[in-house]
This record gives sequence, structure tokens and C-alpha cells, in this order.
Amino acid sequence: MECSATLFADGNDKLPSHKRSRSRRALGPAPPLPILVRLSIAAFALLASVILMMHLYPSPWLARSPSLFLRRPPPLAHLATSVPAMEGCQDVKVTTLEARENAAIVLLLREKDLAELLPTLRNFEAKFNANFRYPYVFISSPDAPGFTAQFKRAVTRALPAGAVTEWGEVPEEHWEIPPSMDKQEVRAGFKEQEARGVQYAGREGYHHMCRWYSGLWARHPILAKYDWYWRLEPGVRFYCSVTYDPFRFLSMNNKVYGFVITIVETANTIPTLFSTIKDYAKRKNITPAPALWDFLTKKGEDGKEEYSLCHFWTNFEIGDLRFFRSAEYQDLFNELDQAGGFYKERWGDAPIRSIALGLLSDIDRIHYFEDFAYKHDWFMHCPQRKGLGCDCECPAFDKDHVDIADFSTYLTVLPVRLSPPMALTENGVGGSKGKGRAKTSDDDDVEMVDQDGRDDDQGGDYDDDEEEDEEERAARLATQREKARDTRAGYRALQEEVEGSRKNLIDTTVEDMSAQVEKANRLFKDVKAPSEAILDSRVLMAASDAGALKARQLKLDANAFDTDEFISRLLRFMGRRSGGGRRSTRAAESEAGDEDGDDADAMTDGWTKVGRVLAKESRRIPVMDHMWGPLSVETKEKKQRTQRAQHKPDESERIRPQEIDSGDVQKDPNEPTKMVAEISKILQQEAEGGMPYLKFIINPDSFAQTVENMFYYAFLVKEGHAAIEIEDDPNSEYFGEAMVYRCKPADPEQIKEGAKKQQLVFELTQKVWKDAIETYDITESVIPTRDITHEQAKGKAWH
Repeated sequence: MECSATLFADGNDKLPSHKRSRSRRALGPAPPLPILVRLSIAAFALLASVILMMHLYPSPWLARSPSLFLRRPPPLAHLATSVPAMEGCQDVKVTTLEARENAAIVLLLREKDLAELLPTLRNFEAKFNANFRYPYVFISSPDAPGFTAQFKRAVTRALPAGAVTEWGEVPEEHWEIPPSMDKQEVRAGFKEQEARGVQYAGREGYHHMCRWYSGLWARHPILAKYDWYWRLEPGVRFYCSVTYDPFRFLSMNNKVYGFVITIVETANTIPTLFSTIKDYAKRKNITPAPALWDFLTKKGEDGKEEYSLCHFWTNFEIGDLRFFRSAEYQDLFNELDQAGGFYKERWGDAPIRSIALGLLSDIDRIHYFEDFAYKHDWFMHCPQRKGLGCDCECPAFDKDHVDIADFSTYLTVLPVRLSPPMALTENGVGGSKGKGRAKTSDDDDVEMVDQDGRDDDQGGDYDDDEEEDEEERAARLATQREKARDTRAGYRALQEEVEGSRKNLIDTTVEDMSAQVEKANRLFKDVKAPSEAILDSRVLMAASDAGALKARQLKLDANAFDTDEFISRLLRFMGRRSGGGRRSTRAAESEAGDEDGDDADAMTDGWTKVGRVLAKESRRIPVMDHMWGPLSVETKEKKQRTQRAQHKPDESERIRPQEIDSGDVQKDPNEPTKMVAEISKILQQEAEGGMPYLKFIINPDSFAQTVENMFYYAFLVKEGHAAIEIEDDPNSEYFGEAMVYRCKPADPEQIKEGAKKQQLVFELTQKVWKDAIETYDITESVIPTRDITHEQAKGKAWH
């Protein structure tokens, strides 16, 4: 038998020609398929088409549902090492139709973060999540009170309707010193580290946070159902719109981690971290891939491999939770946890995350979101290459500041600073060959010196041919360090003063705030290192926040300008007697009208004195001008009036009016006196601890009754039984809003001490009324809706 591929062809075609035709005749035409079979085939084809269309074009409703995630094929493993950043704006009508990843926005918070959190959430929604609607996971730490209902309500109001939120708490065993360590010894070590200038070492909660974010966070039960996370911090701001899904972008391109900013770590926080990780890698026979490892390491003076201190800034990161939950990563974390460096030293989560990625992953699994514009504290990144970013509104910054310039090597990765720039190059910090790397980016005791110990503040102006005596150099450096410490101490004291002013705005004057800014200006003259510039920026940010709150308070003060006080001061300046106050002013005016010729001359001299002072503030030359009216006034003669005799009607023409009594008129149940008393009771019951003014008075069913409620409440304020105040507590969910309170009228002693009534004009339009109903989600009026009644008399005649 011939073994050939032709043997596997159609058997009918291999028959002889005379048999082939006979075979066809024997078979005849194929019988038609039954109708049910044909319908079944058509239905199966239709179902297959629907499933395919749902996979390619998923429903927006399904895609945005947090519980339904349409799957797609796994990412391609052969993608290029460097995936370029997205250019320009993407069509959100298309990108929002793509399947969502199983991801969440994760925030670790405390109650006191609310003031910074709300603007961040609004900004994040506007720039990204309003289109993609990923769920939020809010986690509180055990060393702070759990999330109150008031906190949750404020957060929910800052998010759009329908936003998915989850609330959790760090387990207590994840937020305490491990049982294997002596707690008293560890806490004594915190103080010793703080005395050596280790940043944040004196805060026990900061050590817990670094340990938790280094590995324990990935084990939290609330995150177990998610594959991806986006870490968000209170106080951050995005300046470009993100019109594509970064979770899907990382997943489709086979990435495990995305970053925006990298900085240099504080050296004295991690003296033994790198050696601990290297020992672990040696025991486990782990050989890191060279590309990313070269970014994380450098050659020391002795030629040995050292940590370069470069790390990804983890307050913005998007990562694959499956990588951080993997046995390899968790095994490395457990090794570091047992070493105790989170407490014996102050190991941070950022260098641990970065070195772990370099050890267990490689550069082709990490993505640089160059198209994102992001700012946190004093660092900022904004796209510089043409075509990157979408609708960016980045603040202006010095063009000489250094940003990421080469994605393929990560050798110049530093953010834009709000202080003098510091470039990171292959040769270290400063961009000049031979310079050593910075000890830290924000350490209080940093000194920018080269390997020879020279001060690097002079930059390129230093002449290498000019030698300096070692003792003189040491003395100069010691003097500079002492001066820098004094500058930093001055900034810390000033920051405490500014924070105190912010907490006590009532007793803080504008002059006090101006004096604080002047102190900052004087201290800034001695700023040399980035750490001092960082302290300066913190002070100015705190001062600007306090100034904004104070300005808001002044703006709401209706009686900020006292006319009586102004007139009193003016009279004293003119040489007139004045005791101040409304009574003395009126007396002075009365006295001025009765003065004789000599006093009139004195008054004229006073006005001349005022004119000379005011003339200095004007460039207009005094000229002769026309008078409004004649020089002489003719006295008009009074015309004699003739009185006409009054018409006295005849008694017979008078008609006696119909007499009515109180029973003839129906009483209005909504009369003002009764309603004011009723609203006073409601205020005492419903707003004992304060309630937003609009929420209290607005009736969602009647604009007219809302206006009436304003009218009735004004009576209570006038009589001193109620008050309207502006909430000035930044931690309150109603911060900056007008609040209503129950109070008692001022007694004579309080009035004598200066208590006085103030007037406020409030405009309420139908648009404001509707917006307030939507903002406060008012479905039922606090003040019950009143029945509409009409007064009418029982008698027949008109009254």
C-alpha cells in the first residue's frame, strides 16, 4: 500500500471515473434539514455572535459594576521592554467601553486627614475616576479612632452619586511592635534615633506605617478580592486628565508596577537594609536582572556594590497585588521583618519596594507614567516632552529644574522640586563628574558635599586648583553646619508658631501673620541645602493656609468697618475732642453745629490738615472749579396759607360700621408669633449640636415656605434665642458653612463687655434652593410643611 498524503483525501474522489458517476446517482441530492434543526443552528450562531460582541464591546454598565469584571485574554509575554507613555487625549467614549480590571483605589487615613482628603478626592474624580468609576477602599490605622459616621458622610458627599466605597481598619497585630522585641528597649531606641537626626524616627506610628506598607498591606482581607491597587494619599494633586485606564494599560503590557517620581532616600534611615537584602539573595541563590539593579546600585569607595539610595516614591504607585502577595515577595518581607530593621532603624516602604522589584522583577515589568502630572508636598512631575499629557494645567516652574529625561535607563530620574534643583546623573548628584550622591532628599542634617568633603553649594564656581588648609576647611564646614542647624531650628519654631495661629484664628491678627512671613523671609537668607528649602516651603504652605482661613473669616464679618470709630479717630486727628462711640460722635456733631466763629476757624484748620495728608496720596493738581449753585442765595418769602373751613357731614349721613368680635375671624394657625415659638422648639430638638443653615430652613416641597422659614428664624436671631456662625474647624464635615445654634440672649454684663448684634443679608434664589436640596440630599423638611390657609370673616359685610 502506498503511504502518501493522498490517502487521506476525500475517498469519493479516488474512485474510478465510471464508478464515481454511479455513486453520485445512487446518493442523489441531499434531503433538506428539518425546520427545528435549522432553527437550532441559527439560534446557536446568534448566541455565539452575542457572546463575541459582549467580549469585544462590553456594556458600560457591566464594565462599571464593581462586582462584574469581564475577562479578556492574558497579556502577551513577548512585548517590548520599553512601552512608551500615552500621547495626547484618548477618546473616553471608547476607553470606558473596555473591560475594567479587578482593581481599587486604596487610601490609609486618619480622621484628621479630612481637610486634605476632600480636595484630593474631588481632583481625582475630575481627572480620572469620574469616567472609570473604580471603587475606593478607605483603611484606618488602630492608633487613631475609627471612621465616624460624620467622616464617612463628608467623604460620600465629596464623591459622585453611586461611587462605591469600602471601609476597613488595619488589624491591631499589624500595627504594633512584634512580640519578639522588647517594647521598652525599642521605644528607647526611637528616642536615640531621633536624637541622631533620623527623620520621623521619634514617631512610633510612622514605624508601624512603613512596616505595614512594606508587606502586610497586601495581606489585608479587604484587598483579597482585588488584583490591582492605586495608592492615593491625602493632599496630592493631579494636573492632567487621565483618559485611559492605567490598570488595563499595565495588565495588557505585562507590567507589575507603575510610578511617576523617584527620589533619593535618607541614608541614615536604612544603614543595614541593603546588606540584609543581599545576604538574603545570596542564601536563596537569587541573581537580579542587571538593568533595574544597575539603577539601584553603585560602586562604593572600596569597589563593593552599594545601594544608590534611588527609589520609587510610593505615595503614588499602581501595582499588581498578586506580585506583592506572591510567596517570593512575602518571603523577602518576612526576612526583613524578622531582622527588626523597621524598629531598630527606620526602614521605609519605598526603598524596600524598589529593591524588591529589582531583586524579583526587572525593568521590562515596570512602567514610567511620564504622561501623568502629579504633585505631593514639595515634589512635582509634569510632562515635558511634546505630545504627552492630556489637558494639562501644570503650574509654572523653573525650566532649569530637572525631570526624567531618559526613560530607557532611569539614570536621570528626579522630580521637579519646589527648591533649588539637584540633578541625578550617572556620576551622582549635581551633574558634575566626581561628585558623590546625596545623603538624602529631605533629611534635616543633609550636607551637599563631594567625595573630598568640599561644600557643594558653590557648584561649578569652585576652582580645583585652589587649595585650602584642612583645618580651615573643617572649621568652615563646622560653622556652616552649625548655622544650618540654627536655621532649621528657627524654621521648626516658626512652623509651630504658624500652626498655633491656624488653630487660634480668633486671637490672631493680620499683623501677627505678616510678622511670621517676615521671619520666614529672614530665615530664607540663610537657606543653603534642600532640607532647609523644604522646611521653608512647609512654613509658607502653612502660613498661606492660615491666611486663607483668616481672609475667609474677615470676609464674613459684616461689621468689619466701624463708622463711629472712624469718625471718632478723624475728629481726634483734627484736634477735636472725642470720647469715641456713637454717643460721643453725635455730641460732637451737635457741638459742631453750635460753635461760634473761632471754633469754625479751628474746624477749617482741621479739614486743611486732613487735606494735606490726603493730597500726598493723589497726583491730581488742585485747580479752580465751578461751584454747584449760586454764590448768593435769595431767601424765599413764605406764602400765606388760607385755611378752608372743614366740611362737617350731617349726622344722618354717617353709617355705623358692623361690629365683630374675635369669634367672627378664623385664627391663622401659621401666624408669625406661633411659628417662631414652634421653630424655636424644633431648633432645640433637631440642632442641639449645630446644623447647616440651609439644611434647617429649606423645605424641598415649597420655595415660598423656605422663605417664610428664613423670616421666622430671623426673629429668633433678632431676639437672641438663636445664632448663625461659620464653622471654622477644619476637621468638621461642615467646614466653612453657615451653622445654626440655639443660644440665650446676651445679659447686660455681656452687652457692657462689647457683645452686640450683627446683621447679615442672605440672598436665596430658586437656583440656590434647588442646589441646596441636591447638595444636602434633603427629602423632608426639618421644619414641618404648613397647610395653606386663608383668613375670612363670618359676617356678611366686607371688613
